[in-house]
Amino acid sequence: MRTQWMEDPRKLAALLHEAYRGMECVVNVRRGADKLGQAVLRVERVYVDDDGPDTRTLRVVGHLPGGDEHGTLALPLDGPAWAVLPDGVGAGPAQRCAVFSGPYQLNFVPIEE
Repeated sequence: MRTQWMEDPRKLAALLHEAYRGMECVVNVRRGADKLGQAVLRVERVYVDDDGPDTRTLRVVGHLPGGDEHGTLALPLDGPAWAVLPDGVGAGPAQRCAVFSGPYQLNFVPIEE
């Protein structure tokens, strides 16, 4: 595992997109011990959403298993983000990772088939 600071969250989003796109993962957002949201998604897109005038988030969008519906979770971005990534992220089978921004945490946990 390695810890990586990202001044530009778009680079982190691109890394996560490449690592998890097409995989079924449990994705959750936490604030401390509180789980704010969780979904099982086949990840389609990870990107920085800054369309709102006062908001910027790291957003994960994917299909809910067994259906046509989409789900989304978002990590509020306040300054640079940092992540705890497995050494092979982007270079091999994806493993769990955690992304942090301020008091919030976004987790990806791949589901083994």
